Amino acid sequence: MTDRFGVVYTISPSPLDAKTVWVGTDDGLIHVTRDDGAHWSARERRSAADAAANNGYPWVAAGARPGDVRVVWMGTSRDGLWNVWYRRRDGNAWSAPLRFSNARGGAPYQHPGGFEFPYGDYLGAAVDAGGTLHAVWGEGPNRKNPGGSWYTRAQ
Repeated sequence: MTDRFGVVYTISPSPLDAKTVWVGTDDGLIHVTRDDGAHWSARERRSAADAAANNGYPWVAAGARPGDVRVVWMGTSRDGLWNVWYRRRDGNAWSAPLRFSNARGGAPYQHPGGFEFPYGDYLGAAVDAGGTLHAVWGEGPNRKNPGGSWYTRAQ
């Protein structure tokens, strides 16, 4: 019998390089056996491979059914703006990345391409009994000035 659990993390080639988001490969989970804890599946990149992008603050949530895994993270683009991204694995395939942070106005730090600064330690996600993912995060203009909390949901 094998117990399964999900792990999502960021890594970069060196301390100052851009980070990417990774999870396991075969069913979206990283596996460890109950017997010895030494058998792990291979990792798989979930965020963009763009060396100019920086990705971080990942969150993983189990879906309503076995094999249903959700990953949410914050990432930059070439213009330096941040966004919150979402991918789902349900069965054998990952969905295309979905941009959660797509508010059009309402705060001076929001722009069509994203927001200015991530409050990355204020990111969370959970799946309810009906299979809907709920995500909440913080964003703002910089580290010192006030920003806001944002919420969205997706299947």
